[in-house]
Amino acid sequence: MATMNALKGLLRWARTSRDGDDAATLPVQQVEYLGKLGDAVAWFPYGFHACVPADELALLLSLQGNPEARVALPGSPRQRPRVASGEVVVFHPETGAEIHFLASGDVEVTSPTRVKVTAPLVDVVSAIKATVTAPLVDVVSATKVTITAPAAEVVGNLTVTGNLVVTGTATNLGVNIGSTHVHGGVTAGAGVSGVPQ
Repeated sequence: MATMNALKGLLRWARTSRDGDDAATLPVQQVEYLGKLGDAVAWFPYGFHACVPADELALLLSLQGNPEARVALPGSPRQRPRVASGEVVVFHPETGAEIHFLASGDVEVTSPTRVKVTAPLVDVVSAIKATVTAPLVDVVSATKVTITAPAAEVVGNLTVTGNLVVTGTATNLGVNIGSTHVHGGVTAGAGVSGVPQ
């Protein structure tokens, strides 16, 4: 019973009372609990971080029983995406962007605006087919982007700014337009040539 009473004094529900400010050395978040306002250090698992907006639920801890030594564990249960049993999702409550690890083993990355990958070297490796379907995808590499797959497909318009090097056969609507294509309807000396065949 004494342990339960001690835990009740250490743990309580709180609400973030204003938008977070991430300028300080530690991420301090103002919270409201038991009708009082106070600052707490916002705590996240190693490698994760967020600047939490106002009006989010948090679990408030008082370290060593000191009510002034507060640590808040913010959550976002109201905005959470619904997932199936065994699935994991990392998501942005405000925008809906998410990385979804499905029970099937698939990984889905969703953004309402843009996905941007920036790295000195970007490798995309697929055993079957690499497909890119998006209104806007940016892959920025200082040296090279490599896509390794039996087939790669871009669904939508493709704009190349710079040189395009094709080591295989280049086709357009099933017609060879590469280095081995031939033209029909050629008139010798007239500068007239038909379309590639």
